[in-house]
Order: sequence, then C-alpha cells, then structure tokens
Amino acid sequence: MAVEQRKLSQRAHSYHSLRERVRRGADPQPPPLAPGPATRKRRPRAARREDPVANFDCSVQTISRSTGRTATRSAAYRHGLEVECDRTGLTHNYTRRRGVASSHVVGWAGDIPSLWNAAEAAEKRKDSTVAREVMIALPHELTPEQREALTLAFAEALRERYRTAISVAIHLPGAHGDQRNHHAHLMSTTRMVDEAGVFGAKTRVLDNPNTSRAEVHWIRQTWQGLANRALEQAGLDARIDGRSLRARALAGELTPEEAIPRQHLGHAATALERRGEETRIGARNAAVEQLRAVAREAAQVANQIAVEEQRIAAQAAPAVVPAGDGEVLEFELPTAEDILAAEARIEAETLRRLEEERRAEAEQARRAEAETQLARLEEARRAARERALAAIREAVAAEARATTTRRHAVEAIAAVEVAADAVCDAITTGAPDARRTAERAWLADQRAPFITAASTAYEALEAAREALKAHGQPPSWWRPIRRLTWTRQHRELAAAVDVAETRHNRAADRLHAEERAMAAPTPQQHQAGEQAAQECVTEARRAYRQAVKAAQGAVSAAAGPSTAAREAWRAVEAARAAEAAYGRPSPIPDVPDTEDRQRSEDLAAIRAWVNGRRPITDPALRNQAPDYDDPEPGTTDPNPKG
Repeated sequence: MAVEQRKLSQRAHSYHSLRERVRRGADPQPPPLAPGPATRKRRPRAARREDPVANFDCSVQTISRSTGRTATRSAAYRHGLEVECDRTGLTHNYTRRRGVASSHVVGWAGDIPSLWNAAEAAEKRKDSTVAREVMIALPHELTPEQREALTLAFAEALRERYRTAISVAIHLPGAHGDQRNHHAHLMSTTRMVDEAGVFGAKTRVLDNPNTSRAEVHWIRQTWQGLANRALEQAGLDARIDGRSLRARALAGELTPEEAIPRQHLGHAATALERRGEETRIGARNAAVEQLRAVAREAAQVANQIAVEEQRIAAQAAPAVVPAGDGEVLEFELPTAEDILAAEARIEAETLRRLEEERRAEAEQARRAEAETQLARLEEARRAARERALAAIREAVAAEARATTTRRHAVEAIAAVEVAADAVCDAITTGAPDARRTAERAWLADQRAPFITAASTAYEALEAAREALKAHGQPPSWWRPIRRLTWTRQHRELAAAVDVAETRHNRAADRLHAEERAMAAPTPQQHQAGEQAAQECVTEARRAYRQAVKAAQGAVSAAAGPSTAAREAWRAVEAARAAEAAYGRPSPIPDVPDTEDRQRSEDLAAIRAWVNGRRPITDPALRNQAPDYDDPEPGTTDPNPKG
C-alpha cells in the first residue's frame, strides 16, 4: 500500500509541475529533443532481463578414504539401499531413507552394491580417492519424467568423456525444506571402466591441478547447455546461467544489489533454522534478500516514472506524420486549457483511487477486528467447555469415590456382623473350650515335676539293670582272686539295682497319689479356666468394638456432603451460556446425578443398622450378645451373664 501511494504521489508531482508552468505563462511544451546520446530515452531497468533465470547449482567433490569415508556407505545413503562393504565387513542400511525418486547405473552391467564394492577393491592405498560426486540442481519447472531424462543425458555425457561408471540418484525436496529443491547425485568411479566391467587407469585429468579447473568448467557448461535445451524443448522461458553474479552484473544483466551473493547455509545451519534458531548465515541471507527486494521495488518505481515521462513528452511534442513525397503534416497541439482539464481528470481519478484504497483499508480493518472478536469469543467458549468437561470428569470421579465409600461401608457393616457372631461364638463355644484347655494345661503343669521324677527314676533303674546284665558270667574256679573280685562287683551292682527300684517305686507312688489328689477340681484350676474364658470373650468384644468404629467411620464418609456435583453444574451452566452467546447448540453433556437422594435409602438403612443396640437377631443368643457400648477391659461389665 505504501509503494502504491509513493507511485501516485510521484505521478501527481509531475502533473502539478506541468500545471504550474501553464499558470506562470511559460511554455508548457518541453524543448524539442535533439538526436544523440544526451537525448536517448531512458530504458526501464526491468527490461534488461528478458528471460527468467532458473536456479543453477553444479558442484564436484571427491570421496576419499583419508577423511574416513567409503564409496559403499555414500552410495547406500544416496540411493536408500542396504549395502554390505566387502572391504570393511560393515553393512550400511539406509532402506528407511525417504526422498529417493529413482536410481540408475550408467556404464556398469551389475547393480549399485556390486559397482561400489568393485570400486573399493580396485583401490589399494589407505588414502585413495574411491569416488567422485557431481551434485546438480534440477529445474523444478520440468516434469519428473523430463528431469529424469535430463539427468541420464548428463550422466551419458560424463561417461562418454571420462569412460567411468556412474550411479545416479534423483532426490525429491525435503518435507520441511524448499519444495523446489529437486536435485541429483551422480557418483562416478575414479578409474576408467570398460564394457566388460574391468577397472583401468585413474582419470588423472580431474586430479591434476593444471587441468582440473578446465574440466570442472566443462562439466558446468555441459550441464548448463543440456538443462537450457531441455527447458527450451519444454516450451519454458526459464534458463540457467553458470556465470557468477559479478560477471552477470558486469554484463549489465543484474543490478549491483542483485549481484550481492548469498552464502550457502549447509546442513548444520539449515537444521538450526528449521528448529527456529537464528544463525549468522541465515540473518545475512535474509538481509541480502531484503536489499534485493528494495532494489526491485525501486526499479519498478523508476520504470513507472520513466514511462510516465515518455508519455508526457509524447503528449507535449508536435504530432508529425509523413504524408508521402517528402510532405509532412503537422497536427495542432493541445492548449493549456486542455492540459488543465486532463490534469483535473487525472487528479480526480487519483483521489478516487486513494478513496477506494482508504475504504478498502477500513473494510479490511473492520474485518480484522471482527475476526479478532470472533476468535476471542471462540476462545472463551472453548475455555468454558473445557472447564465444564473437567468439572464433569471430577463429578464422575467423585461419584466413583462415593460408590467406593458406600462399598466400604457395606463391607464394614458385614465385618461388624462377623465380629458379633464371633462374640457369640466366643461366649457359647470358645469360652468353654478355653476353660477346658486352661484346666488341662494347669493340670499338666502341676503333674510335670512328678512325671519328670518318675521318668528319671525309671531311667536309673533300667540303667542299673543293664549294667548288672552286662557284668557277665563269673570266672573259673581255678582263678579264685578274679572270682572274688567279680563276686564283690556283682553284689554292688545288684544293690544298685535294688536302690534304683526302690526310688522308682517311691516316685510312682507320689505320682499316683498326686493324680488322686488332683482328680477333684481345685480352686486354682477353676480360676485358670475362668481366666482363659474371660480373655477369649474380651478379645472377641474388642474386635467387635473396632469393627463398629470402622463401620461408623465408613458410614460417615459415605453420608458426607459432595460439592463436586454442584461445581460441575455451575461449570456446565457457564459453558452453555458461552455456547448460546456464540450462537451454537450446546454439545455439553449432562452432569451425572451425584446428589445424596440417589443413595438416601442405602444411607438410611446403614444408619439404622449401625445405631441399633442389638445387631444379633437370633433369640437364643440375644441375651448373651454384647451391647453396642461394651465397656473397655478393666471396667464394670453391665452384662455379667456374658
């Protein structure tokens, strides 16, 4: 908009200058233009470039072992293949690589892996150059079939000149890059390859510094000629030019601003730019593009000024038309009034255009404001809807928690019933069993010393009898001394047996007497049994009280007030109001019913059950069932029968 205003202002300035000349009485016509260099018409700058120039990129590089690179890995990456290197034993798998449009081989009968394994085997030095790569930018104006044919023609030209084998990989533009970036990689062997596939001598013409520059220039010129011929055959005006920007500027084809070169980003800077990070090279290239845009805009303005000056000069000059036989006819020039009227019409047209532009700007501003308000309303509606959905989710979660709490309350009530049954079982069965067990244990404790003494005496008696039995037969009569010794020892062993038998009889008598004395229940035995029975009942009552307390807590939690439903209803009402303001039907679902009335009957039953004094319904056990408020251990029991 600012550029158009400047153009109109410059045009209006020229018109006003001509009007002032007429008002001052000066000659409105400029002096006649004499032929010569000084009176040569100004040619617009944009007319210097007749045909558009496509992107030119043709670079040559080498793949050498001295930099740690291999031809097999480079070929696998460029063609998106899986190649096993016979020299290193490594497998390079790039089958998941995207963007490879097509692959071709020129001058080799086998496939791509066999070509580059053979190229690696032909080189023996550890720093050999195993491949040479030519990368070209394909014209995006061509179709894919035309680009493929052009690339293969260029590969055939390289094959014909250097007699090498070439693998061609045509790549598509990247998903996040410039969609015009169609390019191709041509990997060439560094040795000549004959028709039989035998590697010959090195192509030293590309390695020699004295000839390599001329060969690279030939490669670039060949690519330029083939590409321009393909563009011409396709009926396109675009052409590529391999000359530098400086050479084209010296030839007058570019302005000084357009001749400023851009710097190549490279893969590292490109990755940073795609992540949104600013780089030094990217900033410089952006500044160059901005400078070129300003220069193009200035050229367009200068063009329009030149065209307008030519038009004004043509109007002011006398109209001379040849009539034949050397005769010249002159037409009458417009008067000052005609010029003023024309200028008035031009000025009115200019003002009308300015007014239309102002109205268009106002309409655009109004639309932008309406879109902004609509976006704000949409954002408010979306936020209200999200809050409502979040509140609904919270209400559903609260309902789930309430259901879990009610289930816990029912489980706690069941636990109270189990504990009450356990108390009744302890009173009817457990206490007598505990009493009998305690009495038997008391009797066993009382009899233990006598049983131990009797057992010890019996063991001593058996030992004395075994010793007497082991004493053996007496010696012969002709050994009187030994016979006397054996007789004495035998008498001593027999006496020991008698003593042990006497002690055993006494211990057994004491044990029998004690058992007869304990046959009748004693106060101590009765006290031990009663104590065990009381402990059994007390433990059951303690478990019952704990179950009741747990049931009370669970019921209180289940009957507690829930605010999630109310908050959800408020959020839903706000979201529906926002939907109504936006003019759309409300898609907000209803809030689940989580009020207390949904579970009022269950809660009432739970409260009635827990608040009951006698949860046991069996009439036979009702008098023995523990009260809800059983006393703690160590206090007076209000139910002595229990």
